[in-house]
Amino acid sequence: STLFPYTTLFRSRSKIEDCHVTGSIKGSSGNVGGIIGAAASSSLITEDSHVKDCTFSGSVTGSEYVGGIVGSIAFSSKTYCYTIENCTVTSTMIQSQYQNIGGIVGGLSIYAATTVVKDCKVAQTTVTPGSGTARGAIMGNSLSTTQVNGCIYQSADPNLKGIGDNSDEGCTRVYNINAG
Repeated sequence: STLFPYTTLFRSRSKIEDCHVTGSIKGSSGNVGGIIGAAASSSLITEDSHVKDCTFSGSVTGSEYVGGIVGSIAFSSKTYCYTIENCTVTSTMIQSQYQNIGGIVGGLSIYAATTVVKDCKVAQTTVTPGSGTARGAIMGNSLSTTQVNGCIYQSADPNLKGIGDNSDEGCTRVYNINAG
């Protein structure tokens, strides 16, 4: 299962740093990630939280909200910021039965905090949704409170964008990535 299946530990300046996972993660439902299944909390967040310098390689499978680093982000407090920085997903198969699937983050709920994804890389990774949409090389979906900066992805799929099904804002498609 995911290293942190349903993470409610993001309460006060929580950090996950330098975490490197290789393996096969399979969830029978949603909120499945290579490192964190669901980054979620009620109104317990009192300061910003982040995931930094983490890597995942392998496969991640679930019904929806499936991501290489984080499956879903759902905070009921929009006051604080959740940052995913300098994370890399390589040689990975990410599959979802329905929708909200991404190389770094599967998706955000409508209650997600400000989410910043920056300087992340996705290489040699296949992002395959089932019957739904909302798939992206970096993120499955985004909200008005989402900021994506300096992310790069490698994809042979001409229909795959960086965010959701239609945006490359803050993302660059490249044909060769030095993932190291």
